[in-house]
Order: sequence, then C-alpha cells, then structure tokens
Amino acid sequence: MANNNATGPAVTQPTMNHAPERYRAAGGETLRIKTWGDETVVYSSVSGETHVLERHAGAILAELATSTLTIDEIRTLLAHSIDDYQPDMDDELSTYMEQLLNDFLALELIVAVD
Repeated sequence: MANNNATGPAVTQPTMNHAPERYRAAGGETLRIKTWGDETVVYSSVSGETHVLERHAGAILAELATSTLTIDEIRTLLAHSIDDYQPDMDDELSTYMEQLLNDFLALELIVAVD
C-alpha cells in the first residue's frame, strides 16, 4: 500500500500471496471414499496410497468430491460439523482449515481451481 504522506517517500508494503479461493477433489475417478462412523478412508489411484481421515476432514473431502467449494463454504461446512461450535472458535477453525487444505493439496487429494 502506498504512503500518501506528502512529507516522505511513498512506501510500498509487500503483497501477501493469496490462497486459491476454490477447491475440488482431484478427479472423482481417482479417489475412492468410504465413511464408517467417525472415520473416512480414502484411496487415491494416482498415488496408490490409502489415508484414514477423522470425521471433519472426511466430511470436507467427501463434499469436495461432489462440489467445487470456496474457502467460505468450506469454513461454513466445518463450523456446522462441530457439535458445540461457538464464534469464538473462528481462529482455531481457520488454522485447522488452512492445515487441512495444505495437507490435502500435498497428498494430491484436492486441487485448487482458478
């Protein structure tokens, strides 16, 4: 952001890299998703790996397998999946969501959509 102060030079702040706004599962035919109770098992035919996910992560991945979701939609799904969600949990929710999406991207379970 430029400094509009006439007494000093304009200062430009570094811009932050913005995370993609939308995500989807990495191809429906490459993922096999099964849920049992509070756990979800995901097999990726691309990597040949099987992953066991906890309830919240499994619900998000299952939704991403059928829909392209924005960050806000993912945050809302997470909030609704927590039994006693309170607005003061937003910071923890955002941290969890960011880590979850980064993990899914690293495991090639989801892709960012422009």
